[in-house]
Amino acid sequence: MRKNFLFTLIFSLAVVLSLLTSNAVVSLNQQELPSALIAAIRQDFWQYRENFSDYYKDSKDHRVFFVDLNNDRVKEAILYPIGGIICSNRSCPIFIYTKVGNKYRKISAHETDRYSAVAGLRNEPSIGVLTTSNQGWRDIATRFFDYTTRTEKWSRVRYGSHGYTDSPLILASTPRTILEYSSGVKTDFKKFLANDTALAVYSRCKYVTKQAPTPYCFKQGNSGRLINVLVEDLRKAGYYQYPTTNLFDSKVEASVLKFQKDYRTIKGSEFASVLKADGVVGEDTLIRLCQAVGRGCSAESDFSCYTGSPIRVIECLNKYKE
Repeated sequence: MRKNFLFTLIFSLAVVLSLLTSNAVVSLNQQELPSALIAAIRQDFWQYRENFSDYYKDSKDHRVFFVDLNNDRVKEAILYPIGGIICSNRSCPIFIYTKVGNKYRKISAHETDRYSAVAGLRNEPSIGVLTTSNQGWRDIATRFFDYTTRTEKWSRVRYGSHGYTDSPLILASTPRTILEYSSGVKTDFKKFLANDTALAVYSRCKYVTKQAPTPYCFKQGNSGRLINVLVEDLRKAGYYQYPTTNLFDSKVEASVLKFQKDYRTIKGSEFASVLKADGVVGEDTLIRLCQAVGRGCSAESDFSCYTGSPIRVIECLNKYKE
């Protein structure tokens, strides 16, 4: 009788513990990522936004793991995609962020040919946390498939002068502490990379007409989807030759200034005195830029460049409407 009671008690405790653990995992998986972390991820992955979830359409299966890697009691964020254009057929790049003040900064090293110097097995996001460390940062490990032995193994990832990067050291045993897929926060990159309203920073114009495509006057320090649209239009007009960005930085401002000055130097045209060369993209500059894009030529080409195809000009301006 006593044995049956003990067995029932142990079984009941196991069930309760299982339910509590399950609820904790569900709660963790459903939590919202910090807005500062999302902003950092958006900055890094904006150029891949169209195809980021092409492996699992509209999925929420990408994961972010949180763990303190430098013993400062503030958890780092480890971003682990499970598919998309940035992944190879065997592995996906992994990105590690640390919180600095109110912002997050990427501390995984960058490699142009594979996006990150840290990679893990595709479709099976899990991170091993090791007891060893380097320069005050704990070593971690990622799983990979050894095609020679046809088995899964773990590779050490160590912090160095350029941040976290893969190392050739293969672990002799499985890490004791593993952040499994189920413990990561579900992350739908396609959703928040497409949603610009919550995190965008734009400056509002003091005066705009009813025909203005947007109430914003873009200037240095602004960021968001519309800045990316602006940069691509400047590129089409022949004024921007740098990597795409959603941040209005000094390079974007210099491109805008060059465009504005070129418009002012057209003598005898109706546009000669319209644009103020201040590096700020207001209603007039935006309309003139779309006219240049509508013809597919730069403002310094000739006067006919400014008329533009009406349909193409309208299409260009519509991109700035929210």
